[in-house]
Amino acid sequence: MTYMKSIPIRLRIPGSFVLITAVILLAPGGILVGQGGQARTIVSPTPGEIAAGKVVYEQSCAYCHGLNGDGNGPVSAFLDVRPRDLASGIYKFRSTASGKIPTDWDLMQSVTRGIHGTSMVGWSSLAETKRWQLVHYIKTFSDVFDGEGDIETIPIGTPPPATQESIQRGKEVFMDFGCWACHGYGGKGDGPSAKFLQDSFGDPSVPRDLTEGDNYGRGHSPSEIYQTLVTGVDGTPMPSYLEAFEGSQEDLWHLARYVSFLSGEDR
Repeated sequence: MTYMKSIPIRLRIPGSFVLITAVILLAPGGILVGQGGQARTIVSPTPGEIAAGKVVYEQSCAYCHGLNGDGNGPVSAFLDVRPRDLASGIYKFRSTASGKIPTDWDLMQSVTRGIHGTSMVGWSSLAETKRWQLVHYIKTFSDVFDGEGDIETIPIGTPPPATQESIQRGKEVFMDFGCWACHGYGGKGDGPSAKFLQDSFGDPSVPRDLTEGDNYGRGHSPSEIYQTLVTGVDGTPMPSYLEAFEGSQEDLWHLARYVSFLSGEDR
């Protein structure tokens, strides 16, 4: 059984972009399941389940990501943000250290929640089993997942209370660590280095406008921003600050608070 759902698609037109609504067919949905930050994998990566994931992928994902997962689907050239090249094995949003592969749970979250500020919509409407099948199939595009074994994630912890002092300290860290060089003094993504940035594929990489919370790829709560700061955004000029703040994670939380404040979350 299927039903129709309307989703927003950001199309790139020279000099601008257009937000349109597309109607697609989806299977009936389930909910994302997890406990303690870890996924409850209900589908094992057997050949049969991977084959089932291939069917889901070709029905729901190939139009943007391409049949080979290279990001060159038939509508990719028209999208404001280029679809992820799944064959590269480079993933922006993970709970793992920079340069490491994502966990299955990370992939499941991206599939379920989507990527804010892009045409990658959340597929929570797909049954949970189908989403796990899709996760397992996506991993076949790159050999970085071969023999992956146990994957270590970076603990996030609990954010400190939101105070004006924390936000002010975060602003100082923002300035001291040169975040303004890319994101701009006001966080608008218009820093002096912004126009020179490229991603790992040689395409222009536009710094996030931190004042537009709805366009944060992972989300704009303090915890989500903190996770982005410690893991980095692989494939872009946004590095991990885990080592830079070793022994002073409190300042990293203050920075996350300030960025969240810029987005409107903590106001």
